Amino acid sequence: MGWIEPNKWFIRDDNCKFPLGLFLNSATGAGLTEHPPGQWSTLDLSGVTSTNAKGAFLSGILIITHGSVPEIADMEILFRNIGDTVNEGNYHGQCIEADTQGGQRSTYSTFVPLTGGKCELWWNHTSPGSYPQYSAYGANLSVQAYFE
Repeated sequence: MGWIEPNKWFIRDDNCKFPLGLFLNSATGAGLTEHPPGQWSTLDLSGVTSTNAKGAFLSGILIITHGSVPEIADMEILFRNIGDTVNEGNYHGQCIEADTQGGQRSTYSTFVPLTGGKCELWWNHTSPGSYPQYSAYGANLSVQAYFE
């Protein structure tokens, strides 16, 4: 098990302006080209961290808006360092909604290891179709801090 010892922490002094780290919306398609469900993809945070960053702290919400078809809507998310081999069965973020009249906004925070300002992301959901018949899924995570 490897641990990173940070030398410097960077946090914003204007906490109402946290830079966006990840935005996904399966209903509109936002972010799905770069980060399709069920596949590993690269999340580039180098525009909001230094190139020397060893990690970042992401925080925000996981979102489910239930569709009209009865189903247990389930979403999972996982981050890993570039080249790591941890598999998607080790997801550490999850959101579930079973009520066809319902929706979930579940808070989620995690530290992600970075190499060159980048990490890998995997997310998935259980719906076999698209919104509004089936559930819509999303993630809205901002970079709260990073460290070198």
